[in-house]
Amino acid sequence: MTQQIDKGGFSMALITYLSGHFYTQNQLIRSSDTSAIQLRDFQSRKMMPMPAYKLDISLASTSYFGKFEERELIEFYPKAYTDWLKQCCLFKEEKEAFKSFSRQFYIVKEALLAKSFWSTDTQFNANFDNFIESQWHHFLAGTFGVCTKTGMPREILIKELAVYILSEILSNGIYSENNSHAVLVALKHLKTASSTLAPHEQEQGTLYRLIKELKSMGYISSTGTEKVT
Repeated sequence: MTQQIDKGGFSMALITYLSGHFYTQNQLIRSSDTSAIQLRDFQSRKMMPMPAYKLDISLASTSYFGKFEERELIEFYPKAYTDWLKQCCLFKEEKEAFKSFSRQFYIVKEALLAKSFWSTDTQFNANFDNFIESQWHHFLAGTFGVCTKTGMPREILIKELAVYILSEILSNGIYSENNSHAVLVALKHLKTASSTLAPHEQEQGTLYRLIKELKSMGYISSTGTEKVT
């Protein structure tokens, strides 16, 4: 459910959320020992993701000393982007950024295979390189900074794989006890990788949508408990 916020408290709830889960641009470049110029350069060269959120703040106050007005655009980035920004400083050319991104996907893939969490769909496996490339574009756009906990390859792959598995099960249109364990495992991984989301976005997230569909099909009880068989 979307977080209930008293009238007038929405802006503070959003600022609290962003401040607790992300770095501002200034915090990011300080923690990475870089500069705003370097950050913009890496973004323009398609090496560094765009911000997950942009907060356009207009401030107006009145006191004994008179009126004060200010407007500021604040960018927010996942805290895990600190290490990625440091890596960007070491890449000699743009394509090395994608190679590093892709290499991390294969490392995560091997770890998930070792835990027997993987798709048996031959098409998914055959097109894995194309899958990585498509995620790269979403990564650069800042998409995964919003919908995953870190915005980095591990959570990206876990989330997308879990969504793929659950979507395949749901596409059958009927409840099957044979799929209940796979649902339990995939949903657990999805919850692990997914972000909390901002207060106003929680009902728009993939996790919320899939849980709603799993409930309607009987894989999850009305109280939100996954069925274990």
